[in-house]
Amino acid sequence: MVLICHRDASALFDPGSTYSYVSSYFALYLDISRDPLSSVYVSMLVGDSIIVEHVYRSCLVIIGGFEASIDLLLLNMVDFDVILGIDWLSAYHVILYCHAKTVTLAMSAFVRDVSANTPTVESVPIVRDFPDVFPADLLGMPPDRYMHSSYFYPTLSYGASRVEGFKGTTARVAL
Repeated sequence: MVLICHRDASALFDPGSTYSYVSSYFALYLDISRDPLSSVYVSMLVGDSIIVEHVYRSCLVIIGGFEASIDLLLLNMVDFDVILGIDWLSAYHVILYCHAKTVTLAMSAFVRDVSANTPTVESVPIVRDFPDVFPADLLGMPPDRYMHSSYFYPTLSYGASRVEGFKGTTARVAL
């Protein structure tokens, strides 16, 4: 189950949909106002097009403890409460694995321990033992580095209440 604005919602993960949508029925329970939208034409599977004229901005999405934001276009539909389209799926680097029926959120990470003190030359044993090799005045710690998303995957499982580590972000959701 997916939470939208802290409410359980049945969701369709649809990479074939350009935008993300909320049903007019489910939208009644959202505690945020809708904004007017310049007309967006939405092509339906049956070949018809409809016009969408309202959007709910910055709705909170929670999947397996991971929180994100989403703009939802108001659409008359009955099968699902929300459709998470390619706009949201690509923004959060979502990987849909249909065979295993899993949704993987592959987020980039920037890791830094801000509580650690910068070491001095005297505090680092190897550096202290070889002063002729290392300069007396170190410039400090190496610069912060960007870590590619493949190194940081918090594991999320359907029904889990906490993050299970940093090896894989897998939220089990019925597709």
